[in-house]
Parts: sequence; C-alpha cells; structure tokens
Amino acid sequence: MGTDPVGSTVVRITTVCPGTTATEFHTRAGTSRSLLARLSMARPEAIVASALRASDRGRAVVNPGLINHLLTFSIRLTPRFLVTRISALLMRPSCPPVTIPRPDQSTILVQVSKQR
Repeated sequence: MGTDPVGSTVVRITTVCPGTTATEFHTRAGTSRSLLARLSMARPEAIVASALRASDRGRAVVNPGLINHLLTFSIRLTPRFLVTRISALLMRPSCPPVTIPRPDQSTILVQVSKQR
C-alpha cells in the first residue's frame, strides 16, 4: 500500500482502475452496444464500494469487478497489436460521424448516437 508521511499525518493512497463504467458517457459516444462492453461495465456505486473496501484493507491498487480484473490481467499475455485492434473494435462508434460547418469556416466533427 502506498503510505507517505506528510508532516505528522500518514496519507494512504489507493489507485482505482475502474475500467468501463456504466455512465451515460458511453451511450452518448455510441460505444455501449458491443457485448463485451456491456458485460464489462460496472455500476459507479459498485466501483466506489470496491475502492473503499480496498482502501480499508490497505491495498495500493484495485481493479473492481471480475471481468475488469481478468481483462487487465489478460492484456499482459496478449500481443500489443491484438490489444490495439480489440480496443479499437470496442470503442468504435455505432453511428458515422457528422460534420457541422461553423460560421468561422471551420468544422466540428460530431458523433451522433441513436437513441433507443
């Protein structure tokens, strides 16, 4: 566990690696439709509970959730090019991007997701 003396106070540090979290970010980005993404998403409440438990136990690093833990470990055994391709597939938008012209002649690239 990371403990650092700060004056007369000891600071305990726990690093949380939450992985994919079930928030509206992925829905808005259009990346929440793949099976692996849906299976590996954890609820924010579960991540917080896991992080607090790990901190109470003095752990320096925590990967909440079994699937997140397995995915994190499997990356060590998988060739980098394969990890990159799989990550690209998981984060691929479900809708094509839309270009919106702006008055100052520049453009904005916007990702529009389908609402269910």
